[in-house]
Amino acid sequence: MRRVISGCVLAAVACIIVPGCGDESTQPARFKSSLYDYSIGLRDGWSTVSAKRALEPGDPPLTANHVTDILGRHASTRVSQMDPPGVIVAAQRLPSDLSEGRAWTDTVVGVVASQKGCERPAERIAIRVDGERAAMLVYPDCPHGSGLHHLWVAVVHGSRGYHVVWFNEADDARTDQEAFRALLADFSFAD
Repeated sequence: MRRVISGCVLAAVACIIVPGCGDESTQPARFKSSLYDYSIGLRDGWSTVSAKRALEPGDPPLTANHVTDILGRHASTRVSQMDPPGVIVAAQRLPSDLSEGRAWTDTVVGVVASQKGCERPAERIAIRVDGERAAMLVYPDCPHGSGLHHLWVAVVHGSRGYHVVWFNEADDARTDQEAFRALLADFSFAD
């Protein structure tokens, strides 16, 4: 018994001293956005495409415009080439009249209506993202007839309004809400 304990202690000490020792595969990969000052854990098998320029005030978070961070299997600026689910994140500087969360959420509802043709969310769910009050907007079958649903989070941090968007095939929106909430629990704003 004493030898087993000694061996365990030696192995633990070796892992502390020798870099790379131990099972690092249990550590989830993280994505850190250089433009939007946040980080988030990635799901197994996900890749990323980083935004190349910042989203301008009033512009929609279109993937083809290179203003969004894109996360998912086979991440691409062409969402049709990805294997859902995926996440898209962008942020823009807000004028002072939009810096309150409710005003930003209403703006995001307008952006979704304009960009996707989905007039109103089926639900607005109050959540928190890294301590900030946020709204999860639920859009089933959006755009209409696409077979996709979107969970669109509107959150304000500092002087920025964030779009954090989960999209997937419209099979099980409730399961996706749980998966998205788990991903958002690992979302951190960099200050």
